[in-house]
Amino acid sequence: VYLMRTEDAKNENLTEEINWILAAEYSDKLGVDLISSSLGYNQFDHPETSHRYQDLDGKTTLIAQAAEIAFKKGIIIVNSAGNEGQSQWKKIGTPADAANVITIGAVNEEGFYANFSSQGPSFDGRIKPDFVAMGQQAIVASPQGYYRGNGTSYSTPIFAGAMANLYNEFPNIPYSTLLTA
Repeated sequence: VYLMRTEDAKNENLTEEINWILAAEYSDKLGVDLISSSLGYNQFDHPETSHRYQDLDGKTTLIAQAAEIAFKKGIIIVNSAGNEGQSQWKKIGTPADAANVITIGAVNEEGFYANFSSQGPSFDGRIKPDFVAMGQQAIVASPQGYYRGNGTSYSTPIFAGAMANLYNEFPNIPYSTLLTA
């Protein structure tokens, strides 16, 4: 297990996408089989660099292109849909728009879609998110104990853990087959 932080907490800019790409490349060199990524991009501090919905076709943004390259190298990428469901944007970000990224939305304990969870489809009409997991009032462990939290950054690692176990049990079966079985 490796932890790589690609976010710049002080700014929202395209450099963060480049950081993710570098982390994915380094992950490939380390032999990583699965990346669990709880981030997504659409709007930046400099509006002229922000992505438009038209850009979220799984092919346009650099980070979506890199995610597709990682997939071709055999890396499973599980990425959060985002928490924009109640914002003006509402949509998923990138790299969640990439065709071979497993995009995860959030549901509550009764299985109902969480209102904060970002929505699809991708600009080119593909259904996203691909799957959902508990992300509303999810039980989270911290150094201070347990608490309940909301976000696709909780549902994504839950799904990624299940995916890692499934992949570990059936390592010779392509993950796309595992997901449709």
